[in-house]
Amino acid sequence: MIPGSYLMEKGRGLISNHSIKVSGARAWSMGQPITVNATINHKNFHHLTGGVEIDGQVRKKLADWVIDKGWLPSSLRPLTPVRLNDLTIHFAPKSVRIRGAISAGVAAKAAARINLDLVKKTDRLKIKKLLISEGGEKASIALSQNKAKKDKKLSEISFKGELSGKTINSLLAEPAISFGRLSGDFRLKLPANSPPIFTGRAEANDIYPDKKENGQTKIARVKLDGSRKSTIVRELVIERGGERIEIGGELHPEAVPPAYNLTIESPKLSWDNLNKIREELALKGTDQKGGGKISFNIKKLVNVTGLIGKNYRISMTPAVGELSLNGDRWQTIKVRESRLCGLEFAGILHPFAGELETSFNLYSARDQTVKFKEVLPCLGFTDNLVSGRVSVDANMKGKRSTWEEGRLNLYSDKGFIRRLSLLSKALSILNLTGLVSGSFVSDLNRNGFTYSELDIKSHVKENRLIIDQATIRGSGLNIFAQGWIDLKKRTCEIVMLLAPLKTLDTIIGNLPIIGPAVGGRDTAIVALPVKLTGRIDDPRAEVLPAKEVGAGVVAFITRTLKIPFAIFSPLMDGAGKGRKNNTR
Repeated sequence: MIPGSYLMEKGRGLISNHSIKVSGARAWSMGQPITVNATINHKNFHHLTGGVEIDGQVRKKLADWVIDKGWLPSSLRPLTPVRLNDLTIHFAPKSVRIRGAISAGVAAKAAARINLDLVKKTDRLKIKKLLISEGGEKASIALSQNKAKKDKKLSEISFKGELSGKTINSLLAEPAISFGRLSGDFRLKLPANSPPIFTGRAEANDIYPDKKENGQTKIARVKLDGSRKSTIVRELVIERGGERIEIGGELHPEAVPPAYNLTIESPKLSWDNLNKIREELALKGTDQKGGGKISFNIKKLVNVTGLIGKNYRISMTPAVGELSLNGDRWQTIKVRESRLCGLEFAGILHPFAGELETSFNLYSARDQTVKFKEVLPCLGFTDNLVSGRVSVDANMKGKRSTWEEGRLNLYSDKGFIRRLSLLSKALSILNLTGLVSGSFVSDLNRNGFTYSELDIKSHVKENRLIIDQATIRGSGLNIFAQGWIDLKKRTCEIVMLLAPLKTLDTIIGNLPIIGPAVGGRDTAIVALPVKLTGRIDDPRAEVLPAKEVGAGVVAFITRTLKIPFAIFSPLMDGAGKGRKNNTR
């Protein structure tokens, strides 16, 4: 019964052909002194039944043997050395019952003590009594765990009293949970296929669900009141990575389907921490059914992914709205109020449900000034592309990875374009035509492009951003454009007209066909058509013949300029000269 060899100092025993009886025996087993009383029935020393009573010190080797036999769950493995006080083990072919006391340390009267009475069968564990005491602390715990279908378990735990984690840690080697202090009178039912049911009242602090106090998710404080129909979350404070969430509300586990209505508040929260908390607090081994609503008010939500595109990491200050969940998955996020990338933001989002439509509005408030350096880095672009103030008016609708419809309008005054691939490629063509001096374009590429007005009106259809009209009024150069950009493939087809200004007689005085047209009642400007195709970060640029410039582009420029203009079609010969087609 007891492993290995052992030395008996004294005691009485009786061995017969069907039983073994030992009383008052002082023995040494595995180098540890114990007192043993036993009545064991056998059939030719096999098929043992009966009981053994052990009193004395137990160190790791003997404790491991008891655990390995499967008589105690690993969560009740004692922290050795411990002292067993009249611990009785009754065993039968398919069950074992353990009764008695376990005291921390090896002193006869240890401070922390467990009195237990448990029955373990093949498919069931029942702790009839687990009384833990230390000084002024006392708590009574009972547990019932049945093995259900498909290896899932139905558990029920009851607790009454007050207990500290320090006391538990002095008694058990592998506590099921790490906590600071727990008090209350409650019952917790953990069904195999539905949410937990809490009845009673409970208060606790400093709970680490993963049992490691290493900066992971911590339940700093929790206060619960529960009845069979609902659980009231009076207070729930969760901390992770220096961030803090406060939760309150109501759970209805027995509703059909189970439901909840919660509120979340936080001064600052990262998207990664929010997801980690959701994952770590999910009940393992239970099916997450039902759903509910979570109202949130987060002063600053940072590094959000998947809301307006899977490749963007954005911040929202604040983030006010509602979450709806289906099981443990976030179904819908409704943002009522937020600032995103310096802009006002509101919408209905489905980051994890690709079959549902996402829609949002992103716009500049009338009383706010937003700059490109706030917007561009937030949306994943480098902050040195464009500088200046910007006004945004956007509305988008679509499903995951596909924007089906919407609009995007931008307006900016007194800005500066430092670097833009589309513009650089177009300017390289302008430099070859002889329409402007070589230093004009090289200065723009080197020093950037100052503009007095940037106005882009576009709409979205079938994942394409269609540029209806774009105007940039710059220093010495006006730019007009129409075309499209594929939002998924990041390819484009854009017709851009470059119209040099600023005393054309001096910039291109070597072109006699232009000189006489400058000034006077019939003032005209010249526009060079350039077509950009391919990837937007490295497009291919080519001069577009005047006859291929669409009527829509011509009408758009006419409305914008309100003066005659000429589309310049260079022959691209060695002299860089060309011909013009007048348009009024």
